[in-house]
Amino acid sequence: MNDIFDVIKPPLKRTLFIDDLLIIGRSKDLDLLLQRFQHTLDEIHKWSDLNGTIFSTDPGKSVCIDFNRLRNSRSPALSYNGIQLKFVTSTKFLGLTWDAKMNWSLHIQLLKNRALNSLNALKMVSCKKWGVRRSMLLRFYKSFTLPILDYGCFIYGSAKDHVLNKLNTVHHAGIRIATGALRSSPVVSLYVDSGIPPLSLRRSKLMLNYVSKVGASPFNPAQKILFDQDMSGFTFTINKPKPLCVRYKDITAFDNALESSTFAPYMRFTPPWSNSPPPVDLSLCDGKKSDSAPVVFQSLFREAINTKYTSHTICYTDGSKTPTTTGCAYSVGNVVRSTLLNPVNSIFSAELIAIFLCLEAILDSPSGKFLIVTDSRSSLAALSNVRFINPLITKVYSTWSYLKLCKKDITFMWCPSHCGIKGNEIVDVAAKNPTTGTTPFKLCTPEDFKPFVTALMNSEWQNLWDNVPNTNKLKTIRPSIKVWKTSPSRPL
Repeated sequence: MNDIFDVIKPPLKRTLFIDDLLIIGRSKDLDLLLQRFQHTLDEIHKWSDLNGTIFSTDPGKSVCIDFNRLRNSRSPALSYNGIQLKFVTSTKFLGLTWDAKMNWSLHIQLLKNRALNSLNALKMVSCKKWGVRRSMLLRFYKSFTLPILDYGCFIYGSAKDHVLNKLNTVHHAGIRIATGALRSSPVVSLYVDSGIPPLSLRRSKLMLNYVSKVGASPFNPAQKILFDQDMSGFTFTINKPKPLCVRYKDITAFDNALESSTFAPYMRFTPPWSNSPPPVDLSLCDGKKSDSAPVVFQSLFREAINTKYTSHTICYTDGSKTPTTTGCAYSVGNVVRSTLLNPVNSIFSAELIAIFLCLEAILDSPSGKFLIVTDSRSSLAALSNVRFINPLITKVYSTWSYLKLCKKDITFMWCPSHCGIKGNEIVDVAAKNPTTGTTPFKLCTPEDFKPFVTALMNSEWQNLWDNVPNTNKLKTIRPSIKVWKTSPSRPL
């Protein structure tokens, strides 16, 4: 099916998901656009005859929709194999109901009805006498009803506020059922009491997570739309919905962080069948750190170095993250280097970047055997998993594979932190005090952005709660949105 794209010529655009083919075109001249579509449909018919493929012209399978906001629009006509195709005012594609006016009112109404039906199951298990406890009810709502509202929210989020607010009814009803709150309870108090944010903030959070994920997917067709779209000719009005590439830029803090970051791409540089995990020495993991004195680990480490790695150049790596600074450090031989990292990097990413930079430094070293010692067991566990999806793991693994082809023998070893192992202590201090005054290493992953996005949305939520008048009874005893530890049983 993939070569069907060869017969769909620009300026028409196309996308194929399994067997769902979508052809899109836009123009101010409807007659010219219809000519292009008709020519493309004729070419698709020739292609189907040549390849033995049949496209159904049944109105339930193949339809056309004319997106416009004209009050008096004329009815266009298109045909496939001599059969007139049906023009409709709305159609469902990939789980979203698209209407001709692109106001999403029909989709949101259908979404509301479906979500309300899902609340019936929540009501059945919320009986005060034999129902489940409050925490389980909230978990039930989050896993059963919220996913219905979440699907495609970064797309239909361009709808007007009064249309989107129809979904708030479902959201509030679900929280009231789960918490047992009265119908008279203020909705702002419902959010704080349950720990579930407003739908508007949840949509923003999912939108930003989606944007960051697309940023790390170079072959995703949405990347050009989000990051390379020229919006200079776009006129912003109240009645015109903002596209996704404009909405995420309205959140300045996220846009600034995005501009100062470089995503490690979701790409495999080696075929899956050739993936073999690098050698990892976990011999020091046999004993618990809390049960052994530091001198025991020092002795075991020296024994391993003197017996198994006498001819290896010893390298150390470490990552550090504090509320103000994120950095990493590595050493090759006696040379120690530290690097300031992107503030959004997690400690896991900082450890992986330290290993990656160490491998790049090894490439220029004349030695042939190296032992990389790290105190990050999670990084070594991720490297040992050949089915990794983290883009930083991909970069580390690809660099290790290249060094292997260059006849470099590299082994990884875990050591406990803060046990007096000299090399580890040196890079630990260097990672906590990275070289300042230089440009930070910008590499990051979409997973790094998730805590950053969550913090942004929580800050916005806290601001909304701070603006609530002090007459609110819950605010007088709970000024923060942080979740309280509640009773395991629902109060009667």
